[in-house]
Amino acid sequence: MRIARFSHNDVPQYAFVQTDKSDGKDYLVALEGHPLAGAGVKPTGERFPVDGDGIRLLSPVIPSKVYGLAKNYEAHAQFMHEAGHSDIKHAPEDMVIFSKPST
Repeated sequence: MRIARFSHNDVPQYAFVQTDKSDGKDYLVALEGHPLAGAGVKPTGERFPVDGDGIRLLSPVIPSKVYGLAKNYEAHAQFMHEAGHSDIKHAPEDMVIFSKPST
């Protein structure tokens, strides 16, 4: 079984991916519910071609946080300083790692 996360007209949702034997193309069978949460899901009755209008495939899971490196190269550190966003004029010798929760 293949599971996909996609958006249709900017509305994210999950789907089973099924290949139609008559035309050999993949289709998204939209689901009600979250298949990775342990609760049951059921098809909504909507089916979309993977390459259809308004369809965009998304990352299969929603990230819980993002990790980044602060001002990790000289040009970025200088740009942030000149823009008034940082007192630090040069890239730090040791990397500064930060995380940002998904919001």
